[in-house]
Amino acid sequence: MENLPEICMKLTHLGENSIHKTARDLTRDTAFGWHNWTWAQLQSQNGKSNVYYNYF
Repeated sequence: MENLPEICMKLTHLGENSIHKTARDLTRDTAFGWHNWTWAQLQSQNGKSNVYYNYF
């Protein structure tokens, strides 16, 4: 089984000119995206209000 860094490397399509952008994207996703997505999933399953989630 592959480890997480190997999986991330395959999914991010790193190129010589995109390393900095990829690093920013991964930082953004791990710092904000994952938490917001998890909250939205939990709210939609257990909450009393609708969930509206935008992906930019």
